Amino acid sequence: RVLYIGGDSVVIGLDQTAIVLSKFDSTGMLLWKKAGICSNNGSTVAPEAQSVKVSASGKVYFTFSFKDTITFGSTVLLQNSATPANKSNIILMELDAANGNINWSKKIYTEYGGSGQSNDEYTAAIDLNNNGEIVFLLATDSLTFRTYSNTGDLLKSKSHYVNPAY
Repeated sequence: RVLYIGGDSVVIGLDQTAIVLSKFDSTGMLLWKKAGICSNNGSTVAPEAQSVKVSASGKVYFTFSFKDTITFGSTVLLQNSATPANKSNIILMELDAANGNINWSKKIYTEYGGSGQSNDEYTAAIDLNNNGEIVFLLATDSLTFRTYSNTGDLLKSKSHYVNPAY
């Protein structure tokens, strides 16, 4: 599925074990392709693509969720020990324009919820503002707006509780 169309396009492919990002130029020529392979203690777990944006300079900003481990080439991202079992981390990642190498990645959200309660249902989206900052929206049982610098540092965060009964 195509998650971004502009000067360059990024196509996200998903299956039960991997996320594949393919970047194409405006003529349709493949510029690069990167795969993230997920695993969970030896068994495979499906990752989820959330949102992608391409900056004016061609850098790719991408959010996705995974459980346990995901490997992009030689870069291994591990779920941290504080994450509850069977919950996912959402990652914000920057890939360089030229070849899709990972410049940085940050864990920006962890699903929570104990037995009988869960906020596994969520929507995450990113956009770029006029200052080149990354604006992140997370919708669960609350709305969370965060602004990150183009180096992944948190600049602002604001949450609003949403009553699901309305």
